[in-house]
Amino acid sequence: MGIKHGDISSTGLNQSLLVSHTLLAGRPLEEMDEYIALNVGLQNEYMTIAGSSGALQTHYSHDFHLPHLVASKLRGIELEENELGFDGILRIARETNNAGLQSHVFLQQLDLEVIFSKWEAASALLLEANDVRSILGVAFQGIRFAFIEALICLKAAQSSSSGMISRWKWKKRGIRVMKIIRGWVELGNPNVIHILHLLEAEIAILNRYDRLAEDSFQLAINTASANGFLQDLALSHELASSYLTNRGDSSQGAYHMEQAIKYYSEWGATAKVDQLKKRSAAA
Repeated sequence: MGIKHGDISSTGLNQSLLVSHTLLAGRPLEEMDEYIALNVGLQNEYMTIAGSSGALQTHYSHDFHLPHLVASKLRGIELEENELGFDGILRIARETNNAGLQSHVFLQQLDLEVIFSKWEAASALLLEANDVRSILGVAFQGIRFAFIEALICLKAAQSSSSGMISRWKWKKRGIRVMKIIRGWVELGNPNVIHILHLLEAEIAILNRYDRLAEDSFQLAINTASANGFLQDLALSHELASSYLTNRGDSSQGAYHMEQAIKYYSEWGATAKVDQLKKRSAAA
């Protein structure tokens, strides 16, 4: 309708939401290029018909490009020559004072750091990102950032490389964000139940409540599976595997690793699958 009636702003907004939500909802990664090609084609069609200046098209093209970068990283696809990466888009966002685009860049980068288990890099990037959650609000992207933020904080609090005061600050921040997510669950949001269970597993690890950690991981796995969040299902299995293996339960750890590899494969994250296979072979 936006293209038909010459409303490129609404067209671009809805296209960018479609593309980013497809990624955040855990749809197979191979769908991303198909959606992006379709949307860019629609934008170009409008530009040809209406002769627009292209300013809004350029703005929304970055929103399309970010999920493409994430999908490419996960699938192990190298950037083409002269193709903008995260740093390039972030530079443009800063030069144009585009806080929304800058927030989206940090969200996608942080999500990748979490998926590839780069926890130290994730915590450093989270500090650089500062108050992104207030900019993203409670849209799908903002909810995703809240989850990523809380998970990174709890992992940083678990890290032996952090000092005692630093660990306490990370834990406090993680719990504060968890309360927000718990509030969304209490208000009836079905899309955040599994991430709350996963965060409860990580806080249980921090507090050394082993049985609660195991139960919470299983609840996260069951709920993510039931609600179709494929990437979070894989992540839950991976984190459960790491926890159980560190506790000395190698058989259950191996089972959850197999499941993580299975679901990351279904998602299409071949680079992540390669990482896990190498980790398993070295164990």
